[in-house]
Amino acid sequence: MRAALTSSPENAETDVVGKRLSFFKELQAVTNKIHATSNTDEIMLELSQDICSLFNADRLTIYAVSEDRSAIVSKLKTGLHSFQNLKLPINDQSIAGYVAQSRKLLNIGDVNDAKELMGYKPTPHFQQDIDKRTGYRTKQMLVAPIIGKIRGDLLGVVQLINSRGDRAFSPEAEEGIRDLCETLAIAFSQRSRPAALVKSKYDFLVSDAVLSAEELELAMRSARRKNLRLEEVLIDEFQVKLPVLGAALSKFFGVPYDFAEATLTVDANLTIAAGVKLILAAGTVINVGYNNDSTGSLITQGTSAAPVTLQTATPTAGSWQGLVLSAGSNVLTSTVIRGAGHVSWTGKSASLYVDKDATVTPTAVTISESDGFGVYYYRSLAQCTFQGGGGYTLSGTFPGDSTHAGCKFLCQDDVQGKCVVGP
Repeated sequence: MRAALTSSPENAETDVVGKRLSFFKELQAVTNKIHATSNTDEIMLELSQDICSLFNADRLTIYAVSEDRSAIVSKLKTGLHSFQNLKLPINDQSIAGYVAQSRKLLNIGDVNDAKELMGYKPTPHFQQDIDKRTGYRTKQMLVAPIIGKIRGDLLGVVQLINSRGDRAFSPEAEEGIRDLCETLAIAFSQRSRPAALVKSKYDFLVSDAVLSAEELELAMRSARRKNLRLEEVLIDEFQVKLPVLGAALSKFFGVPYDFAEATLTVDANLTIAAGVKLILAAGTVINVGYNNDSTGSLITQGTSAAPVTLQTATPTAGSWQGLVLSAGSNVLTSTVIRGAGHVSWTGKSASLYVDKDATVTPTAVTISESDGFGVYYYRSLAQCTFQGGGGYTLSGTFPGDSTHAGCKFLCQDDVQGKCVVGP
């Protein structure tokens, strides 16, 4: 005789209790992370995905009240790679603005359903402009105010967007977001003072209103935490354009910055310390001893553990022109040249071009992602020594030219040429 497998009311009740305990246990973990942060921006940046996962939501927006208390401002939207603020007036012309004005929680099954919205008095309005621009369709919303516990003042709004179950958020989620708002109220109150800004070479990004002081501080912390260069974080995470970074550096160091020319001319000795990574604009050429008119030299002091790197933000073959040694006694040590060789000199395109009037002592120089030759020496054959790699390591393919296809090294004077071909 086979026993029938049935779900008893007792088992169903136990399952519900278990899920509830699990939800609030995870909520407590998020609460602990909020208390461990140093300011409100870090809460928004680091914990958005955790909160979305906990509430089974697609997106999250956290708003803070503006200084003049007439609007709420979002600092981060999950799903959008941007930190630009979204400012909404505190009125009934948006869902979040309505919640800020009324200080009441809203759990809406479909924000596009006018009949459902008319059930609230006064009636909130859903702004469809963002959805129309991005193609994203907002449907469910769970929105709650962040209220200060001591003075009862409005501090912000939490907005969860689109339940992944495609139904209105549960009563359990309503209870959870109320608890979350209480935690955020404490965090907002304790961390509302602007973080002390360490003076840096990018202070002009703040004074020129490219970033706020808090955003620059956040970028600096992110760079330290991820062990990245600040420039990489500013470009990749905060969408600061390379010319804007260059303009800030120009003001800080008091030297001109010409992005359109994209030529770095070295007319004196330039030493680059170990571990430095130069992120170059697309099309840049570094010319040492420009047109043989000066005696400038380039000295890189990389190590195996901390090489000197020359590349664009996204190194691909030919993304920048390359390094031209026109004159001087140059010493390249543990140096990485990536993605160069876009524009030719003397008819030959190369990542590293060494002219007749220049000398170079290479040690552990690595060249990759070239758009032509790896190394091009413009001198007599007797002066070219590529045996054993000559201090260079070349990886990837090197197109060379129609006469010297697949050429890693090219040595050529006015009448003859020598090529070392390699994979």
